[in-house]
Amino acid sequence: AYGDSLVIATAIAAGLECVILLTGAYRPVRSAVPKFSSAIPGSVQTVPGFVKTDSRSHQAIAWRPTRLGRSAPRFLAVALPLVLGDGLWALGQNAYAALYGTMGTQTVAALAVCATVDKFPHLFTAALAGAGAVLVGESLGRNEWNGAYRAAVRTLRWAVGLTLILSIAILLGRNGIPSLFRVTAETRADLSLLLPIYAVAIPMEALNWGLWSGILRSGGDTMFNMIVETACIWLIGIPLAALAIFVLHWPVWAVVALTLADEAVKAVWGLARFRSKKWIKPLALEAA
Repeated sequence: AYGDSLVIATAIAAGLECVILLTGAYRPVRSAVPKFSSAIPGSVQTVPGFVKTDSRSHQAIAWRPTRLGRSAPRFLAVALPLVLGDGLWALGQNAYAALYGTMGTQTVAALAVCATVDKFPHLFTAALAGAGAVLVGESLGRNEWNGAYRAAVRTLRWAVGLTLILSIAILLGRNGIPSLFRVTAETRADLSLLLPIYAVAIPMEALNWGLWSGILRSGGDTMFNMIVETACIWLIGIPLAALAIFVLHWPVWAVVALTLADEAVKAVWGLARFRSKKWIKPLALEAA
C-alpha cells in the first residue's frame, strides 16, 4: 500500500510539473508576440525558423526562412551531441544500478539511502550549474569571451565552496543519518563506510557538474563534452565496477570508492579543457 501511494504521489507531482511548465511556456505575451503566434503549438502557423508573408495574389501564403531557419544545421551540430551524450549517460547509470543490484538487497538499501542524502547537495550544484550556464551564455552572446571566462570561474568557486560545507556537514552527521531510515543493522554498517566516501566525493562531483553540465555546454563545446563523459562512464567507471564486483568480490564501499576514478578523470580532464579556453566558441549569429 505504501509503495502504491508513493507511485501515485510521484505521478501527480510529475503531472502538475508538466502543466505548470506548459502553462508558463505557452501563455500569451501580447506585447511581444504577433497575433498568429497564439495558435496551437505545433500548428503550421508556429513553425520555428519561418515567417509567414502574404503573396501578391492575396490568395496564397509564402514562407521565407528567418535566421533561425538558416541556423538549423548549426543548432543541430550543438544539440545532437548533448542528446546522444545524455542518453548514453543515462544508460550508464542504469548499468551501475544493475551491477550494484547483483550484490544483494542490503547493498541496494544502503545505496538508496546514500542517493537520498546525495540529492541535497546535488540540488545546489544543479542550480549553480544552470545559473553559470546562463551567465556564460549571456556573455558569449555579446561576444565577451573574457566576461564568459570570469563568470565560469565564479560559478566553479561557488559550486565547490558550497558543497564543501555540505560535505563537512554530512561527515559530522554520518552517525545520525542512518537513524532517519528504517534499515537493518547490516545496512547501517555499510552506511557507516559509504557516507564518508560520498561526502568526500561531493565537492569533486560539484566541480564536474559545474564544468560538464554547465560551463562547457554553454560554451558550445558539446562534442568534446559527449566524448569525455561517455568515455569516462563506459570505459572507466562501469568496467571498474564490474571488475570489483565479479572478480575481486570487494564490499560495496570499496566498489563505490573505486568507481570514483570516473569522476576524478572527468575533473582533471575538465579543468585542463577549461583552462585552455578551447571550450569558448562564438555562438552568436551574424546580423542578417
